[in-house]
Amino acid sequence: TAATLSAVFFGSIVLQIAIGWLSDRVSRIAALRLCGAAGLAGAALLANLPVPPAVLFVVLFIWGGMASGIYPVALSIAGQLPPGLRAGPRPPRPQAACASAPPCVPNGT
Repeated sequence: TAATLSAVFFGSIVLQIAIGWLSDRVSRIAALRLCGAAGLAGAALLANLPVPPAVLFVVLFIWGGMASGIYPVALSIAGQLPPGLRAGPRPPRPQAACASAPPCVPNGT
C-alpha cells in the first residue's frame, strides 16, 4: 500500500544523514558492508516473517534507509579513488594524438 512505500521512502530520506555521518567516522567500506547486510537482512525478514503492522513500518523504515544508503556510500568510495583507477573513458594523451595525426598545414594547403 501507499503507507508501506512511504515508510521506505521516509526511511531513505531520514537515514541518509546518519549513514553519511557513519561513513565519515568509520571506514566507508565498513559502512557499505553494514548497509548491504542490513538491506539483505531486512529483505529476508520481510519475506519470511509475518509481522504486525506497527513492526512492519519500523522494519520498512530502517530497511529503506539502509538499503538506499548503498549507492551514496559507494559513490563516496569511488570519489576517493585516484583518477587513474576510476572507471570510464580516458581522454587521449596529447603526445599520442599529435604523433598519429597528419602534419598541420595552415589554410588547408
